[in-house]
Amino acid sequence: CSTNKQKSFLFNQATSIIFMNNNNNNNNDNDTPLPLSQENSLNSFSNNKFYNRIHNILTWKDVLESGLIFGIINFFFFLTTFGDYSILTLVTLLICGFLFICGAWVNFELLRCILSKKQPENPLVQRFDGKKIQFSAQQVEPVVQFFVIILNNVFEHARNLFFFNKILKSGIAIILFWFIGQIGKYISGITVLYLVFIVAFIWPKIYELKQEQIDQAVGKVNEKYNHFHDLAMSKIPPNIKEKFE
Repeated sequence: CSTNKQKSFLFNQATSIIFMNNNNNNNNDNDTPLPLSQENSLNSFSNNKFYNRIHNILTWKDVLESGLIFGIINFFFFLTTFGDYSILTLVTLLICGFLFICGAWVNFELLRCILSKKQPENPLVQRFDGKKIQFSAQQVEPVVQFFVIILNNVFEHARNLFFFNKILKSGIAIILFWFIGQIGKYISGITVLYLVFIVAFIWPKIYELKQEQIDQAVGKVNEKYNHFHDLAMSKIPPNIKEKFE
């Protein structure tokens, strides 16, 4: 029960920016499919196998698996940043290395069979004979569903921002994107992605260990924000107040 509560809170915090409940705004859009509500979206994610897989990796449920992924991505970032390698170069070199290892293994086994006067057989063919490397619909469906839920909610939120249905939120978006643009003058896009990656691997585990203290701090911040928000809203005429809420 505690684990499910943690997972729900983590996902709610991470996606609260992009999820909005816009049923009132969409009642007249008969030709547009209604987006999932925030509650339904959260339930869809919590039941999604791909999301649960990502959650287990980011919360280090399997230390070996998470550590291996964390180390590989860090190694890639180090090579692209300090080793003057491009992503394309790294991928092609990895493929070349894998092909070399497969070729060395196959030829070594064939040579060993010849020297021992046995029937030469390809070890890779023996090991994977009759096995096809392909995805099933059951494997792909959770992944597609995961990204469809995100994209639908992102597009719906973007629509409301550009339509200025809520002036306050659209104004905050302008300031936020301007601030991000200023940061882009000093750090590259790959560095931003790396920082996001670091936070994604560190924050969930920190929250899991310090949940009570973090919840208390977030509660105090929300309380202050709601106080000043309500104070500001009280100064706006009622006829235009709803556009700012």
